[in-house]
Amino acid sequence: MRARVRLRRSLRRVDESIGRISAAVEDELNELREQQKITRPSINSVRNQLAQAMSRNGSIDQLIPSGSQAASEAGSEAWLRPTAASDMRLPGRRFAIVTTAALPWMTGTSINPLLRAASLASKGYEVSLVLPWLLPAQQPTLFPAGVTFDEPAEQEVWIREWLRRGSVADAASLERLTVRWYPGVYEEFLGAVIQRSRVDLTSVVPAAERDVAILEEPEHINWYHTGEQWTRAFAHVVGVLHTNYLYYAKYEEREGGAGDIPPVVREQIMSSLNNLVCRAHVDVSIKLSSTLPDVPGRCVVCNVHGVRGSFLAIGQSMAALGTDEAAKAAAFDGGAYFLGKALWTKGYRALLDEMEMVKARGEEVSGVGGGAMSAGEGSGDAELPTIDTYGSGRDEAEIREAIEAAAVPIVMHPAIDHANPALHGYRVFVNPSTSEVLCTATAEALAMGKKVLIPRHPSNLFFEQFSNVLMYEERSELAALLREALATPPLPMSPKEQYLLSWEAATERLLDAALLPAAVAPRGRPEPALAYAVHASLGAPLLDDYFRANSGATPQYATWQERVAALARGTYDEGGASERLLG
Repeated sequence: MRARVRLRRSLRRVDESIGRISAAVEDELNELREQQKITRPSINSVRNQLAQAMSRNGSIDQLIPSGSQAASEAGSEAWLRPTAASDMRLPGRRFAIVTTAALPWMTGTSINPLLRAASLASKGYEVSLVLPWLLPAQQPTLFPAGVTFDEPAEQEVWIREWLRRGSVADAASLERLTVRWYPGVYEEFLGAVIQRSRVDLTSVVPAAERDVAILEEPEHINWYHTGEQWTRAFAHVVGVLHTNYLYYAKYEEREGGAGDIPPVVREQIMSSLNNLVCRAHVDVSIKLSSTLPDVPGRCVVCNVHGVRGSFLAIGQSMAALGTDEAAKAAAFDGGAYFLGKALWTKGYRALLDEMEMVKARGEEVSGVGGGAMSAGEGSGDAELPTIDTYGSGRDEAEIREAIEAAAVPIVMHPAIDHANPALHGYRVFVNPSTSEVLCTATAEALAMGKKVLIPRHPSNLFFEQFSNVLMYEERSELAALLREALATPPLPMSPKEQYLLSWEAATERLLDAALLPAAVAPRGRPEPALAYAVHASLGAPLLDDYFRANSGATPQYATWQERVAALARGTYDEGGASERLLG
C-alpha cells in the first residue's frame, strides 16, 4: 500500500513537472520571438520540411532547403541547430558500437556493426566494438561447423583476420578498433542473443572511453537491460533499428517459451516494450527504411548500411566488361538465385507460393541458365526456371519438404558466404521478402553487378534508383519479370551507384542522420527518466527473473524460492557478475 501511495505521488510530481516545463518553454519562445522578431514556422511546416529533406538515395540532404520560404522562416532559428553532443564530425569523438551478434555467426547484426566500426576507424576515429561472448557449448548452434573458441581473445583473432582477408581495414585502422565482450546467451525461443542476467552493458566500455554510443538494435539490446541509463553514461546515444520485431512477433510461431499468447497481443506487447526502452535510452533513432514503425523521440529514416569492398570489387570487374555483350553473357551465365536464412518469414513462403501459382497457370517462364522443368501434369507444356536458394536455419527441413511436395524447381543449398565464387555467375537475385527492413543480401547482389528482382515496398525504396533493379507491384508479375531479367546480362554499374552502396557513403549518411536539433533534444526532459524508471522496475530483484521466464529468456534462478533465498544471502546477482567480461 505504501509503495502504491509513493508511486502515485511520484507520478503526480512528474505530471506537475511536465506542466511547468511546457509552460516555461512556451514563455521562453514567446519572449524570444518578441525580442528578436523571429517568426516560428508551424508544426506542419516543420514536418513537411523534414519529410522533404529525406532524399531517395537514403541520405539526409539539409534540414531546411536553402533559398526556400521555409529557410527564410526557420534558417535563423537557433532551436533548429544540432546540439554539439550530436555533431559526430567534431575532432576527438570516440564511438562505442554495441551489438547483439558476433562473427562467425553470419547474420546482419554481426556483419554490419563490424563493418561500421571498421569504416569509422578508417576515418580516424577511436572505436570500441562491444560483442556478445557465447559459452563454447552454445557456439555450435550459431557458428559454422567446426568453428568454436575457448576464449574471447581467440574469437577476436578470427574476426580481425576476417577483416584483413576482406581488405576491410588496414593495419592502422585496426589499431584504432578495440573489441570488448559481454557475456551473452542464445535464447532458442527468441531466436536471438541477449546479455546474461544482471549484466550492465554500459559498464563494458570504460568511463574514459564513453562518448558516442551506437546501439545496433537498441530495442533488442535493452529488452533485458538492468544497468545504467545509456544517456547518462554517454554524451550522445544513437539507435540503429535493423529488424521488424513486430512482424516476427505477429507471424512467427514458436513452441514453448512465453506461453500461448495471441499474435495480435504479442505484437502489442513488443511494440510497447520497444517504445519504452527507446524512449528511455536513445537520443536519435535511425530506421533503415520506413517499414519500421516510429519509436518515441527523434526518429529518422536513413539507410546507414553499406556493403564490404569485396562485393564492390566483383561488381567493378563486371562493369569493366563495358559493352562487350559476349563477355558479359559469359560472365553471367547462370540463372536465378535467392540467399537468406532458412526461415519461412524470410521470403521462402512467398517464393514457393508464386512458383506454385505459375505452375497452376501453366505459364511459360523459361530463360537463360538455371535449367528448366515441366510445370507438371495438367498444365500444358509450360516450363519453370530453376531457382537456387542458399541458406540454413530453423525451418530448413520444413521448407525442403514443402518444396518437394509442391514439385516446383526450387533447389535448396546450405548457407554460403554471398561473396563465394560459386555465386558470381548468377544473373538474377530474386528476393520476394517484405519482412526485411532493408535487405543486406539485395545490396550485396547489386554491388556484384547482378540484376535484382524485388517487390515495390517501403523496405526496397533505397534500391529503386539502381539501373539493374526490376520491381513488381503484384506477386503475380514476378514470373514475367523473371523471364525478362534472365533474357539479357545486367548493365554495368555506374561510379555513383558503386559509391552509394559503399560503407564510405553509409558512414557519411550516419553522421548526418545522427544530428539532433536542439529543439527536440530529450536530455533533461521527464519522459525518458520516467520510461527508464518503469523499465528498470522489470529488472529489480525478484521481478527480473519473472520477466525473463515469462518472455522466453533464461532466468538466473529457476524458482521463486531460489531467488528469495539468494536475496536473503546477499548473493542475488552473483551468478551474473561472476561471468562478466569487463577487463
